[in-house]
Amino acid sequence: MQSPAAIARWSTQVDANTCVAVAGPVVALIATYAVLSDRRSLVLAVLVAAIATVLALRPRWSVYGFVLLATTALPTWAHTTRRFAGQSVRYYEVLLAVALMYVLLDKRLRPSGGTLVRAAVFLGVVLMSWFVDANSVTSRSRATLEALLLMDMVAAYVVAAAVTNTEIGWEALKALRVSLWISAPITIAGSVGLLTLAGHTEETGLAGTLTGGTRLLTAAQFPAAAVASGCLALIVSGRKSFRSTWTYLLPALAIMLFAFSRNHLIMLAVATLVGLLMSRSLYQVTALAARVLVVAVILVPLYLLGTRVFASTAPVHYVTTQVTSYRERVLAGLTGKALATDPSAQYRLAENNNLIAVAHENTVMGHGLGYAFQPPTSTDPRADFGYNVAPYYGHNFYLWWLVVAGIVGLCAFAWVFAAPALVAFRSRSPAGIALAPVLVALLVTSAVAPLPEDAPNSVVLGAVAGALVAIRRREVAERT
Repeated sequence: MQSPAAIARWSTQVDANTCVAVAGPVVALIATYAVLSDRRSLVLAVLVAAIATVLALRPRWSVYGFVLLATTALPTWAHTTRRFAGQSVRYYEVLLAVALMYVLLDKRLRPSGGTLVRAAVFLGVVLMSWFVDANSVTSRSRATLEALLLMDMVAAYVVAAAVTNTEIGWEALKALRVSLWISAPITIAGSVGLLTLAGHTEETGLAGTLTGGTRLLTAAQFPAAAVASGCLALIVSGRKSFRSTWTYLLPALAIMLFAFSRNHLIMLAVATLVGLLMSRSLYQVTALAARVLVVAVILVPLYLLGTRVFASTAPVHYVTTQVTSYRERVLAGLTGKALATDPSAQYRLAENNNLIAVAHENTVMGHGLGYAFQPPTSTDPRADFGYNVAPYYGHNFYLWWLVVAGIVGLCAFAWVFAAPALVAFRSRSPAGIALAPVLVALLVTSAVAPLPEDAPNSVVLGAVAGALVAIRRREVAERT
């Protein structure tokens, strides 16, 4: 005989399924009529009502939807934002807000008091920095945008801390794998010209040189880099094999390849080093080096032979162009000579000097969000980055955060988002060994690519930190 609790859960499930079964055909009929009659406002209203109904009946789906929308590369025709009250609201932010309310209201998922206190402290610093109106060079609209990105990071931190170690967390990880396998072929299609992708595209050459490749900077690039970093950390530490991680690693590497980003290479290097340090095993280091050498001995001759024999074919020409572009921009681009002539690297050095010059003016509390610490790099209002973004955007997140939030903000960030990585160095579980190197890699990369200032990268950092907090809390509870 079933318990009263089991009967209650079954009744709730039956009620929810009945509602979906009855409402589904009705919504489908209304949506069909709206599409055929070209009533776009009705289409939008029906979609919003349908999504709201589903989330009310299955609130855990908000977590899966958030993961998919935040981490998937999409074509330009798949709009993922909408203007609201003068700001661009991303659809994944709506689902993140629903997921946050869900984990806070559900007693079974509610994060620990310590997690909520840390999140509240950092949120308080963000709000304090938003209310600061330093002077005429402060943009309120820019301040609001920066505050929303940082609040997204806090929300992702709380949600990840709540669902990690639960069935929802494992299902969210599967949703991330689905996102990677959707994003990888879409990215490849964008590389060969079959699709135009949402995000940013540019030539892969440095200092004005042309290599023939095209960088595809999409929403999936840093989530993919985080996944690849975690997989490599598990492999080099000996906790997992390539066979058990390839379903995550292969699509992640494909996405990263077409981004042609030196930042991703830095992430992989940092995560690999941290994974080796956490393994504390010389055997793992030598075994990894031997495997890499074997793969290189097999693949390099095959590549050289193929490019010589089939050099005139279009597929081989395409592959050769990608390999050359990656070698010139990513590998050679990290040398001192390349950095000395790279306009992007030189711009960031000048930007750092501008940040340092104004940091001492309000060291404790900062100038506040939306503060223009440097003049525009363009006088043309149509130059989106140079005129509208460059005065407020610092590529070194830590210098930028010191300028806008002061030492108080820097300490709060370290306490909430950096401390979990240090504590997790003692972790022995596969999840801890995967997440700790990823978090360290994200924090190191934020010195040259300000992840908390970008969407959806801010939620990636927040989610990894929150998940690591939950993993570490579980490990401590298991030992006591």
